[in-house]
Amino acid sequence: MIEFLQSLNLPDHKKPYRSPFAGGPDTHETTLEDGTQQITVVPSAITPLRAKFADWLSWMATLTAISFCIYFLREVTIGSSEEALAIYLSPFAAYFLTKFVLYRALKKSVRVVYTPDRLSIHKVLGVKRFDRAMPHSFALYHHEKKDREEELLSYREKKRAGWWFSRSPKRYCGKSFYISFEYMGQRNDVMLVYKRKTAQQIIARLKACDEVMDGYRGNGRGHTLSPEDEWTDQAGSFETVGSGGGA
Repeated sequence: MIEFLQSLNLPDHKKPYRSPFAGGPDTHETTLEDGTQQITVVPSAITPLRAKFADWLSWMATLTAISFCIYFLREVTIGSSEEALAIYLSPFAAYFLTKFVLYRALKKSVRVVYTPDRLSIHKVLGVKRFDRAMPHSFALYHHEKKDREEELLSYREKKRAGWWFSRSPKRYCGKSFYISFEYMGQRNDVMLVYKRKTAQQIIARLKACDEVMDGYRGNGRGHTLSPEDEWTDQAGSFETVGSGGGA
């Protein structure tokens, strides 16, 4: 913390650069005992089904708060306008607070581990390992139930068109995406994410880590985080050996 405060007074050309792994998703770079570079990404996001469940629980919390307010107003005499305002606003606070907490508590996480030669996807049911030397990429796919959901919700909206109060149903599958690892033309889903912005943020980090690891691999593409990482052992190259006491 002290170093950070001191850096605020440094000239622009001496201030530390922002780490490419800053912010979300959670990303860590380590060096293994054998000197191999490893990058671990732990993206977490809520799924459409869990988001729907969280919204339902939020509405239940709101109804509970409304019932409590009605009971409280009948049994207790309000002494000031501030107390009345707090009581009237409590159902709205219950909804947004419950939703905020549940959207974070119900997130699912996946661990993706990169080394120069391998990519591993760690899930609850097991681990999938892939050779990074083979053709691969990352892609986004819409939820397979997107069109079906749109048909059902559009039908409901038409039936409610004549109602005095009509609220557009919330889309869940239509706003959800699969983050997929494309390996030799085969699709391997990494995780299902609700909301496009979150999915784009995660896939951008996965692609960036893949490019950085390509730089460590020294295969002519990708990016390195430091100049010395661009040097790789070549045929006939010299190897620096520390001097020692010989006979």
